[in-house]
Amino acid sequence: MPVKVLKIRALPLATMLSCLHAVIGFVLGLIVTIASMAGTQEEEGLMHLGAWSLLLFPILNGIVGFLSGLLIAICYNFFTPSCGGIEVEVEQ
Repeated sequence: MPVKVLKIRALPLATMLSCLHAVIGFVLGLIVTIASMAGTQEEEGLMHLGAWSLLLFPILNGIVGFLSGLLIAICYNFFTPSCGGIEVEVEQ
């Protein structure tokens, strides 16, 4: 039985996306940290971040996830009346 999603609350979506992006940022930070430990001193770019990427990447990705979640929810709620929303099948 299809159910229509007519409105998305912005703050819960932004919070969820922020958490997901923070986890992704931690994984990316781990990769950059390991790569920086394996590299030489002459390397440039993200490799200079080293262990700081374990702190910076989750925070920055979390902020981007939160802001994108807010924007997605606002845009969805704006366009839903003209487009009709998303249909989702659920089991009760």
